[in-house]
Amino acid sequence: MAGVQHVQICLLAKYRSMGQSVAEIQHVQICLLAKYRGIDQSVAGIQHTTGGSTAAYTRWEKFKLAGLNQYAAKRNNSMLRNAVSRQSG
Repeated sequence: MAGVQHVQICLLAKYRSMGQSVAEIQHVQICLLAKYRGIDQSVAGIQHTTGGSTAAYTRWEKFKLAGLNQYAAKRNNSMLRNAVSRQSG
């Protein structure tokens, strides 16, 4: 991973000297890291579910309050969006 960090530092210096914003540099770094790690970038993101731990904890809390008591009865019905917690794919 040390090689990746070196590349990130070099990219940061190069793109900052070209006037690129931090957000633009981070986007380039994420794309390069994904390619380096073998992540298939042709797979589109899921538009109807917000990612990240904060959103996941919010979904889990809502599911515990409103869906957990019906989980056994509804879990196999894929047409019901809130039948499961949607914590894994």
